[in-house]
Amino acid sequence: MKTKATQILTTLQKSKKILLVAHTRPDGDAVGSILALGLVLEGMGLEVEMAVDGVLPVVAAALPSGYKIRDSFWPEGIDTAVILDCGGWKRTGFFETDELNINWPENVIVIDHHEIQNTTPGIHLIEPELSSTAELLFLLFKEWDVSISSEIATCLLAGMAYDTSFFKHSNTSKQTMEIGARLMDAGADLSKIVESSPGVLSAQGLRLWGRVLSRMQYHPQWGLVLSLVSLKDLAETGATNNDIDGLVGLMNSVSGLR
Repeated sequence: MKTKATQILTTLQKSKKILLVAHTRPDGDAVGSILALGLVLEGMGLEVEMAVDGVLPVVAAALPSGYKIRDSFWPEGIDTAVILDCGGWKRTGFFETDELNINWPENVIVIDHHEIQNTTPGIHLIEPELSSTAELLFLLFKEWDVSISSEIATCLLAGMAYDTSFFKHSNTSKQTMEIGARLMDAGADLSKIVESSPGVLSAQGLRLWGRVLSRMQYHPQWGLVLSLVSLKDLAETGATNNDIDGLVGLMNSVSGLR
């Protein structure tokens, strides 16, 4: 990681304005990762714009600088784009119609814990064995010798908590737990993260979950569960996008998943 970390930092430090984006319909890891990296880069005196396509999860309102994430971006002046927690640049929901006047691919950076599409350009820092992009960012910040503030720690802990279903999934390693403890030592506000978790549902949300779970398919040979949520489901149950938060985590609790 050391070489990639240096390459990424050098690229960012030369940038005049940096765009941070994640996958469409962002989850806690996507939002926490964007905010954590944004705070670090702003602390370096760099200009940052943060954008995601889709409704923000509830946890965004509880995280430091959550209000800075927009649903669009102004491309003027942006010369570097960082794609976080996203398996392919098309999954950001941007770049089909929003063009950036940047040097592709040298000034595109992809940081993710998922395997990515080969068509995604840029500098890739990919670590599939890690629990979350937030965990990867913690290790990246360590390489950069960044001092982790309580605000950064809270954003990183939120990302890790959401992608591990609060450290219950099989992707929770010893290292994950150790990093979580170090983030709490740095001042991460776990209670605020827990309070904004998708544990409390409206009646409409429960009806939506019932529909989605009733059509869930389990494929033990692949260690996979599948279901779907349609716009019709949302309309007929009266649920919103925020009511979907936590549903994937519940499905991931099925025994035997890979």
